[in-house]
Amino acid sequence: IFFRPLMSASLEQGWAGFKAGVEAIFSTWTALRLAAEYSDVSSADQVIQTALLDVLNWFQEEGLQNEIFKDEMEDFLFEVLAEELHMDVQDGSIAEVSEMTCRMFKECMQGNFTTVQQVQNYAANCNVEIQKCHEEVQTLSEGTAGDAMNDDEDMQDAQDTTSSPAPSASQPGRQKKLRQIDADGWETVGRK
Repeated sequence: IFFRPLMSASLEQGWAGFKAGVEAIFSTWTALRLAAEYSDVSSADQVIQTALLDVLNWFQEEGLQNEIFKDEMEDFLFEVLAEELHMDVQDGSIAEVSEMTCRMFKECMQGNFTTVQQVQNYAANCNVEIQKCHEEVQTLSEGTAGDAMNDDEDMQDAQDTTSSPAPSASQPGRQKKLRQIDADGWETVGRK
């Protein structure tokens, strides 16, 4: 449950802007998008939503009285990703998200919503581009189904003319591994 102490009108406005900005950051962060789509954690979406609420509660409870530093935020996000989503994010995005969140909080509490607007515009553009990609993949998938049938016919023709059988998709050696678990327990996720 989201607890909110009484705030002045300017703080309310600043808080609303900060909340919208954090939601936009979390919705476009590649690590969280990948976790939601590919994680073995059955409740990945719930973990991400809980992390978002925890960040907001943390800034509301402590950020109004004391500064929350970037490294504290990094530690929190690293823990959520590693412990709850079983992800090892090494692309530097944890530091970027932490820095942007802390900076955005300070700006919003001063009535400056420039960063929030930039993040929201980016999120809107990102969502449009992602939708386009999904539509293209769908179109290609539908188109390649027909091509695959033609390829199967060509493969059959080639098989008839040669003495060695061509590997089929049903043979175990041809199956792609979607997930590999390393010796230390980390999981590498491949394409679907």
